[in-house]
Amino acid sequence: MKRLFTVLFCAVLICCFFSGCDSSDNGENGGNGNSQIATTDSEPSKDELSAKDFEKKLNGVSNITFVTETKEDKNDLSMFPYEGLVSCVMVSKDDVNIATFFEFDSDENAKRIIEDSKRSNSSDYTEETGKNFDKIQQGSVVIEQVGKTVVTITSEDKTVTDTILDVTGY
Repeated sequence: MKRLFTVLFCAVLICCFFSGCDSSDNGENGGNGNSQIATTDSEPSKDELSAKDFEKKLNGVSNITFVTETKEDKNDLSMFPYEGLVSCVMVSKDDVNIATFFEFDSDENAKRIIEDSKRSNSSDYTEETGKNFDKIQQGSVVIEQVGKTVVTITSEDKTVTDTILDVTGY
């Protein structure tokens, strides 16, 4: 029950971080309220990780202790409201869930998380896209889809967020 509460709390936390009361635009971002990083070269791409590789990379970090738990059983995965979810890795630090790595059966199913987050967000966020990835970030909160995977990071500590992104290449 505690794990279910933690997962639901993280989902609500993600929504809270990516939603805001002020939907006004000050005209600095081309009128859409969002800033976007434009790419002029050929589209960049990122290497997609499996859940096991993601977990292995985080467990190899020496300066921060992450606790990871992989869920692959259908009963465990049923607590997440996402179609096509194959596995996930819950990441915690100091008994607080700070990140979740989702692995889906298709790119389309993975893309739904980031599309839903963009639709529900009325605050400014930065967006970065490439050949096989889409990333939105607001402060130290990040949601990134790479191929059939999605990582959500809800840590308030930018060092933790940057460490997860750096070590995984996301």
